[in-house]
Amino acid sequence: MNDISTENKTNYNSLKKLIISSLMLAIGLIIRQMSVMVPVMGVPGLRIGFSGVFTSIPAIIFGPVYGALTSSMADLVGHFLNPQGPFFPHFTIMAAIGGFLRGFLWMKLRKVSLDKLKISLSVFLIILISLGTISSIMVYGFTNSVFSNFLSGLKIKSGSQIACVTYIPIIIGALGFLILYINKFISSKNSNTLMNQKYLPLAITMLISGLIVTTINTEIIMSLYGIKKAFLLFYIPRFIEEVVTNLVSAYLISWILIRTKMEKFLL
Repeated sequence: MNDISTENKTNYNSLKKLIISSLMLAIGLIIRQMSVMVPVMGVPGLRIGFSGVFTSIPAIIFGPVYGALTSSMADLVGHFLNPQGPFFPHFTIMAAIGGFLRGFLWMKLRKVSLDKLKISLSVFLIILISLGTISSIMVYGFTNSVFSNFLSGLKIKSGSQIACVTYIPIIIGALGFLILYINKFISSKNSNTLMNQKYLPLAITMLISGLIVTTINTEIIMSLYGIKKAFLLFYIPRFIEEVVTNLVSAYLISWILIRTKMEKFLL
């Protein structure tokens, strides 16, 4: 009898997860139809919209597998509902990876104390900015330095490659401190303790997964459309959109879960 009861409970929970994920997918698909595709360098390279708020919720509340399934279905079905360019399965695969990453990262960060997370992030950002600053000084101020010669020996000569060891770490570091400031601002304006505690780890979860996917997708788009140079020119607007969208999405996801009495998934 106990075994039957346990099996029924497992089936009920699986069905519940499937129904909620399907509902989030449906809402996400509706919102996706209102998104705007902006051409970048003559190709469809930038989608502006917030359908990811709902397609990310299954990853946050049910884990990586549901996140991967919902995000991949959103990309696949969304394309055929409203094609905005040719279909490439690469992006559906990357959507699945992004959904999986969101669920996985949230599993790792949700239990980390806010103070510990702030301290760890601050130390990491200071190190990142310091390395970027030192690299910039050596590359642009001392062209014959050991470090510059080392980069040349690695055949790191193009602007995009040099940027990865100079000002990009500085930009990422500054972005990290911006997130800490936004978290502080939200905490000062919001009386909900749970949201104040969970916005930062959720924002980090959304940003890391989003930036990994958009960086790889940028390479894929440029390759598919035969764009050989100017990676940064193509990437910068996508980077900015990803940062803004995910910071807002993190707030909206936590707000939705709290308002719908599903705040237990933030704990």
